[in-house]
Amino acid sequence: MRYTYVEIPVMLEFPTEPAAVMNYTVQGCGDVLPVGASWIGTGPWWTRPPTRENIQRKIDERTAARNEAGELIHAEAPIRWTQVNPAEIPQDRTYRNALCCVGDKVRYDMPKAREWHRKMLRHERARKFVELDGDRAAAARTGNSALVADIDAKAQRWADAPADPRIDEAQSVEELKQIKVEE
Repeated sequence: MRYTYVEIPVMLEFPTEPAAVMNYTVQGCGDVLPVGASWIGTGPWWTRPPTRENIQRKIDERTAARNEAGELIHAEAPIRWTQVNPAEIPQDRTYRNALCCVGDKVRYDMPKAREWHRKMLRHERARKFVELDGDRAAAARTGNSALVADIDAKAQRWADAPADPRIDEAQSVEELKQIKVEE
């Protein structure tokens, strides 16, 4: 039997962690009735309205969860949460660490998005430096100084990438996505 649950997204914003989306189940199936829910007919289906109290209770459960050993784990509590329209949540999760809510609208915090872009460039740069080091050593062994100079120029472009002024000028994540290191 296939069960269909009805869920609504809730954006959680944290003081030190990236924002997260929690799906709050408003209709589900099971033999245990969640707090704040009521049975639909004779069961096993239940419904739970998305009241502020019910959503806050679910968030509180998640921030005081237990690990596999049954020990209480206190996760960071959100500073605020907002019920959001599912269509507002970006499908591209590249800059998800920069998501925030403005009212009930999901938006990107551009300073965070810019820093995330720099972090992605640094990560890619570390991988690229290893590749370029190997290429440079091979070119140096052959005595091809023009190729060595070309590889050094590529390495310098990667070294300079996180400081690219276009990152600070970008006004959207779409603009950030266009800022790449030219090979």
